[in-house]
Amino acid sequence: VDFRTANQEAIEKLRKLPPEKVAELDAKLAEALTLYYDGKFAEALPIFKMISADVETMDISWWLGTSAMNTGETRLAVEKFREMLAIDPKLHRVRLELAAAYFQLKRYDDARREALIVKEARPPEAVLRNIDRLLAAIAESTKTLHWNARFSQGIQWDSNVSSGPNQQNLNVTGGTLTLGDDSKEVS
Repeated sequence: VDFRTANQEAIEKLRKLPPEKVAELDAKLAEALTLYYDGKFAEALPIFKMISADVETMDISWWLGTSAMNTGETRLAVEKFREMLAIDPKLHRVRLELAAAYFQLKRYDDARREALIVKEARPPEAVLRNIDRLLAAIAESTKTLHWNARFSQGIQWDSNVSSGPNQQNLNVTGGTLTLGDDSKEVS
């Protein structure tokens, strides 16, 4: 089944509804789309939810999923995007949004898998750059850091606290070090 078949089923369902209901859904959709394209996703989301309860085309699923993602309802977005991909797995734009949603949920392996599927489909160069940025962000987020802390405690005896070495010439790597008179042992 591809998205055209799924949309056709939704349209058939819509045709069976009474004309008043269709007019009501049409008015709600116009309102929701106005809010959506004005970037008012939080206001559009409940309207898309009401519409999808009666009839859900792929477009409505998309608007519902992206509105959900932009309002922090990432799990709903994942659900809608996965439903769309179950109908048509070649919807790479949907798959990229799913990868971004997985990234927001810190499901990095899932995000990587979805991004690589789109990358293998050879999208345009601009899309490839975005995928590479997402993969780099995933790599940065999954990078493991190892911290080490060392602590030691104990008593150390030093009998030479107030004096220097008792020799003026010291053998060191690469030659001999000659100390001045003020650096030698003082009684």
